[in-house]
Amino acid sequence: LFEDLAGFTPPTESMGDVAAAEVVDRFSVLLRGAATVHDGRVVKQIGDEFMMTFADPSRAVAFAIALGDIVADEPRFPGLRIGAHFGTVLYREGDYLGATVNTASRVTTAADPHQTLITRSLFDAAQMPAGASVTAIGPRALKGIVEQVELFAVERRDRAAGTVDPVCQMVLSAEADTVDVSWQGTVIRFCSRACAEQFRSNPARYR
Repeated sequence: LFEDLAGFTPPTESMGDVAAAEVVDRFSVLLRGAATVHDGRVVKQIGDEFMMTFADPSRAVAFAIALGDIVADEPRFPGLRIGAHFGTVLYREGDYLGATVNTASRVTTAADPHQTLITRSLFDAAQMPAGASVTAIGPRALKGIVEQVELFAVERRDRAAGTVDPVCQMVLSAEADTVDVSWQGTVIRFCSRACAEQFRSNPARYR
């Protein structure tokens, strides 16, 4: 299972390196806390991307849904992408290798912000948690994978979607303190005055 923060470059540019690093640190804390609850193991971290393994496929799916809920409740946070696959792996010098790993990584890149995608093999092997919603995405061509991969999107059935700051791509919960701008008859929410001013300077760039 892989997870990363979608569109993390825009927040880095708008917030600065230190603030962006704090977001990654917060993400790491949230992820590792959920991993402990669901018996997951963090194999490695590269920037804002984490690779994990689970001995139980059902626990992997439960973790993904739980982490999605946790991140969605953060007041200001980039969209989370999760991709997971089920199969055998090779273990070498503290890392995992092989087609299963490669497929899981590619599935993650196919996910939209705040979306968890799993493969048919994981869907068949795992028991879906109570309250989970599963949507068949269908076969997808993934970079570097010869055959198309059948995908499913999973999430909490009653999860409320947040709005996205068009400048930094932060997902803003309903409870977040925001700066609201009226533009062409639409109210747009921003995480900060800096993002609002950046939008006003060049609205066409963000629409």
